Amino acid sequence: MEEGPFPMSGQHITAVFGLRRGRHRSRERGQVIVLLLILLAMAGGAWWYAISTRARKEKEARAFANDVAHRVILQHDTRLLDLTLSPDAKVVYPPSWRERMFEFIRAQGVPLSAIRLSGEVRFTHHFLDPHGQFRAELDYANGPAYLELNISRPGVMWQIDQINWIWSRPPEPPPTPTPAATPTPTPVPPTPAPTTRKRQ
Repeated sequence: MEEGPFPMSGQHITAVFGLRRGRHRSRERGQVIVLLLILLAMAGGAWWYAISTRARKEKEARAFANDVAHRVILQHDTRLLDLTLSPDAKVVYPPSWRERMFEFIRAQGVPLSAIRLSGEVRFTHHFLDPHGQFRAELDYANGPAYLELNISRPGVMWQIDQINWIWSRPPEPPPTPTPAATPTPTPVPPTPAPTTRKRQ
């Protein structure tokens, strides 16, 4: 058996094969690390997207509720409710009910304070299907009044699911006393005094 110009012993062949196997293992480890880094980056991106989407929807819900409060209470915008009430809410609050609510709002007069909006937004699955409950409060001469709103966003647009106006009635004026006819004593005619006749 002839040997080539570079004879290789068995030990040398094993060493070369082991070196190749070691390089292959380190390459696999590097690929696993890169894959883990990609997965972590994707998870971080998804988490950031969920947090930013939630914050954006909360801000949009608050802005929508604030806009509704200003346009309903201060501008008496009846068309806004026609456009933003949900289909179910349009059945619950027919046009006659809405017009009566606007009459009650107008009857309060000019508000004495700015609108103070409070409320919260809730989500299903952390950032899906937002629902908001808000209360707009302001002061009138008769006392505080509130516009309560339940809103949601099932699609692209926000909508009003429930709306209610709570106000303080003006105080009832005290009843004015009606002049009663008091009987005046009728003068009694004087009774004639008995006259005594002189005897003749």
